[in-house]
Amino acid sequence: MSEGTGVTRIDLNISGMTCGSCVPHVEERLAAVHGVDEVDVRYPEGTVSVTAATGIDADPLVAALMGSPYSAVLVDSGAVASENGTGGGDRGGAGKVLAVVGGGSAGFAASIRAVEKGARVVMVQEGAIGGTCVNVGCVPSKTLIRAGEVRHRQSVHPFEGISTMDAPVDWERVRQGKDDLVNALRKAKYEDVLAAYPEITLIEGRGVLTEGGQLELSDGTPVPADAVVVATGSSAWIPDVPGLQESGYLDSTT
Repeated sequence: MSEGTGVTRIDLNISGMTCGSCVPHVEERLAAVHGVDEVDVRYPEGTVSVTAATGIDADPLVAALMGSPYSAVLVDSGAVASENGTGGGDRGGAGKVLAVVGGGSAGFAASIRAVEKGARVVMVQEGAIGGTCVNVGCVPSKTLIRAGEVRHRQSVHPFEGISTMDAPVDWERVRQGKDDLVNALRKAKYEDVLAAYPEITLIEGRGVLTEGGQLELSDGTPVPADAVVVATGSSAWIPDVPGLQESGYLDSTT
């Protein structure tokens, strides 16, 4: 963080930006924070510089992205701690253990914030880490939709003098390309981030809340924690459209 006369610049690393179309969403959330004058999001670097009134710290900026597919980490938490006495220097969670059920963007945002506050985190995740967007949502579906568009334009277009081609599609290679992209983004946006935070312990399994509000695994193994964050995401809702059931449909997973 750097300061000029009446101006503060805060630099953040942003996780969860999987494509350029994510930039306006991040800009909108950060620009809505009181005191923010300018937001400069850089994709694919995954960074943002926020220009704001002197006295603002990183806390409201990080909080502005919570509940979204994105999470923010202050580039230099020590600067905020020394100059403002807040942000990375606020260790109100020191000695505490937070259990987070769900390894998607919201779970990661909560985990990283807890570590910044001095807590240790136990993350319980069933299945592939990364949540819906990178695994079965935005990334793979948009990749395949884009591939389908390219294939369509290859064989159907209205321009005279440009030949069309109705060549067969190597569907296995198309799917492999999609899988390679998903694996690369999962590693860069989640697995590598997890490796950078030794305070976060990942447990692969299904978390279950007991009647008393305690967390345990599906096999009955307790997961001791001072607090529990449930960030398990959602499931697809199928609208009651006449004829939909008979005609068939795809949701983000299928």
